[in-house]
Amino acid sequence: MRRQPPISPHLPAALLLAAALAFLLAPQAGAAQDPPAAAAPTASDACLKCHAPIQTALKRKLKHAAVDMGCDSCHINHRDKQAAQTKTEHYLTGKQSELCAGCHDYKDKAIAAAHKGQPFETAECSGCHDPHASDRPKLIAAQAHGPFDARQCDSCHKAPKDGKIALTAASTSELCFTCHADLQERYTKAKSKHTLLSSDINTCTDCHDPHATNQARALKRPVTTLCTTCHSGLTEEKKFVHEPVKGSCAICHDAHGSEHSKNLHAPVETLCLECHNTKTAPRLFDGKETTLFSGKVTLPPQSYSEIKTIEITKGRFGHPTGNHPVFADAKDGKPGFNCLTCHLPHAANGSLQLLVTEEPTTMTLCNKCHK
Repeated sequence: MRRQPPISPHLPAALLLAAALAFLLAPQAGAAQDPPAAAAPTASDACLKCHAPIQTALKRKLKHAAVDMGCDSCHINHRDKQAAQTKTEHYLTGKQSELCAGCHDYKDKAIAAAHKGQPFETAECSGCHDPHASDRPKLIAAQAHGPFDARQCDSCHKAPKDGKIALTAASTSELCFTCHADLQERYTKAKSKHTLLSSDINTCTDCHDPHATNQARALKRPVTTLCTTCHSGLTEEKKFVHEPVKGSCAICHDAHGSEHSKNLHAPVETLCLECHNTKTAPRLFDGKETTLFSGKVTLPPQSYSEIKTIEITKGRFGHPTGNHPVFADAKDGKPGFNCLTCHLPHAANGSLQLLVTEEPTTMTLCNKCHK
């Protein structure tokens, strides 16, 4: 075996120092290695910090491949200057149908066959498919409409005419009522009807998706978000918001029609006391589902952590003092009053009590009647 010549003592000192450093810094056998540097956070990571619902959605079984391309593959960063100029929903980088066509060939025979030859090229793909993730094949949204889920497209659609979708009925609402006759009957008989359904230009599909969605009752959006697209200004920039409003407008209102004003499930005094009466409130905290208004509404367990209750005596007395009437009918030329005489039903800035005077104290409110 050939021996290496010894290091000459006559080598320059600088060379000797370099050799020593190289030996000390070289990785030794069995020595622990530094872990690889963590990947730099991406723009998508920053997005998910705020968009928690999307983060939750991505835990579903199937994830859209575009998600791994980054949020900016479909969305404009809403903090960019360009975002202020965009007119697309959800800050999309283009029209939804055109955006999807960037990856999915609409002329593909398999895709065309899956859509039964219907002209889907200009439709919003999210009307059937979840753009982020789903537990269902082909990213179909969780709540699929019966005929759509059964692939019975011809129960609602005829063959396309002039490249446009054709229905099997004269109008969308007429088509919906062929199956939902109970809703049609209830709406027809209702004394208070939702204005949206009273117009010839509005249809059931203004609120409901006829194919698939992730919302209950086939709604296009969460209830409160959906309602405030028309009924704006009720809670915006308000400091105190009534708890049911945070949950769902449908807790107090019937979305189609009812026997009571403002499409309420019950007269105002009965409606409010369903939760705020000392005798009925305990059921909201017993850890079970709670039904309201004779089963019209069901609340999940522990929907509310605290509710201000009042003790009603002799039918209509007990608030804000024991002998004060809570509501009264109009009589002898005097106007009637109820909970809404003193309290705002949705939101307020003045106080947690949602006083109509928008003030933190009740003095001005009481002086309206007790002069």
